[in-house]
Amino acid sequence: MFQKMNQKGQEEAPFELLIAVIVMGFVLFIGLRAMTELQDQRCAQQAESKLEELKTKIEIVINQKSPQTIDFRSDCYNPKDEIIKVTYSERASVCAEYCTSSRSICQLLEYSNQAKGVYFKKCLNINPLSVYSQPECPDLGAAEKKVKIDIRDSIPRGTYYLQNRETSASFPTVCIYCKSGSGSCG
Repeated sequence: MFQKMNQKGQEEAPFELLIAVIVMGFVLFIGLRAMTELQDQRCAQQAESKLEELKTKIEIVINQKSPQTIDFRSDCYNPKDEIIKVTYSERASVCAEYCTSSRSICQLLEYSNQAKGVYFKKCLNINPLSVYSQPECPDLGAAEKKVKIDIRDSIPRGTYYLQNRETSASFPTVCIYCKSGSGSCG
């Protein structure tokens, strides 16, 4: 009788081991999936935080005429997947959606990463006629190793110096420079 019970237990052991391996594989899969989700959320928050910091610096430069420096880099996403730029909108519905006050025209700071499905838009609380890196901006190239850029096309990662250049025009002109060697800007 004991021999029959022992033989039955030996027959069930491989099946129990297979069930245990399947359950363990499922637990590992769920755990890795949760860790990936957590990492994606952390990266999205970091990207939004950097975008908010850049937005604040642009607003200070334009509204308070105080030069600003920002280290605009992130270690989460591949820079080739990111598009960061300033856009101009004359659609009141778009401005109302992103800006706290009702405006008929506005400027937005936009971030998109199509590979990860991450998109942010932030309203720039500035004169909507503000312009960036016009010919009036002096070159700071050789002496300070800074390259003049226009942020309406794309904002690469790097260390930036922003200043409000007083011109005869009735709108602010922001000169934006990226420090050579600080990222993908030079």
